[in-house]
Amino acid sequence: MKEDSIKNSQQLLSRIQEEGMSALEDVYRKYREDFLHFALRYGLSESECLDAYQDVMIAFYENVKEGKLTTLTSSLKTYLFSIGKYTLLNQLKNKKRIAPTEAIYPEIEIADNQYFEQIELTHRQQIIEKSFQQLGEQCRELLTLFYYHRYSIENIKTTMEYSNDNTVKATKSRCMKSLKTILEKTEIY
Repeated sequence: MKEDSIKNSQQLLSRIQEEGMSALEDVYRKYREDFLHFALRYGLSESECLDAYQDVMIAFYENVKEGKLTTLTSSLKTYLFSIGKYTLLNQLKNKKRIAPTEAIYPEIEIADNQYFEQIELTHRQQIIEKSFQQLGEQCRELLTLFYYHRYSIENIKTTMEYSNDNTVKATKSRCMKSLKTILEKTEIY
């Protein structure tokens, strides 16, 4: 996430603490259409998707007000959409409907790991994970979006606020080179 985006996110969190719900109006409008487009892939009606978006905004607001969210480690959009994904899946579960396959593979970074069970990693996977954690935040986010969430270069450009596709490709290449260098030092390759 870029430095300006981090600063703006921190300012928003502070505004929510001070001003309450009124600080969310711009955020609500800014991401509403994108969320609706994202949510419709789950096979719910537009009205159900908008209800889910309301729930997302309320959950975000409550997390900030209750002090559960004091800093964002991803973009605000990514954070909101990750809450939205689970809200939508819960709606489908409650209705005993199955999400379409493309909805199960979200194009968002996971904002809260509480939804996932801890799994036992092999020794090799542990080394790769430790090496990955040595990368900078921007590299970790970019590689996670590209390889784990299968974001396109265009989606990464938009999400991470890059100026063009070539910048994304160059940064991805640099990040992979850095990761390979770290891994070579650990002698697992």
